[in-house]
Amino acid sequence: MDESTIRSAADATKAVAETSGKALEIASSIGRIVKGPVGDLIGIVEDRVKYARWERRLALTDKAEAVMRNRKLNAPTRGLPLNFAVPLLTHAILEEDDELQELTYQSWTVCPPLT
Repeated sequence: MDESTIRSAADATKAVAETSGKALEIASSIGRIVKGPVGDLIGIVEDRVKYARWERRLALTDKAEAVMRNRKLNAPTRGLPLNFAVPLLTHAILEEDDELQELTYQSWTVCPPLT
């Protein structure tokens, strides 16, 4: 390669580096601007999920109490081991299918967790 080709390549490399640096600065600025709204959006989604879980938990409690009243029970008849009851309750709270939730409520009233 001759000297002019090498100099041209070096100048092109320098221009690319400067452009890349400017692009990184712009991306960083955009990141700082967007960070707040994105964080807020994630917080909103998290709050909605927590609220939905809370609603499901209340529904589980209400339905379980209704089943116990219908069966004329003052207390559950037997208990479940915690290593079974905790995952069952967790999945019941998160379940969106009302029929599956209803099956969980029915079993929960007969066999609550052992304490």
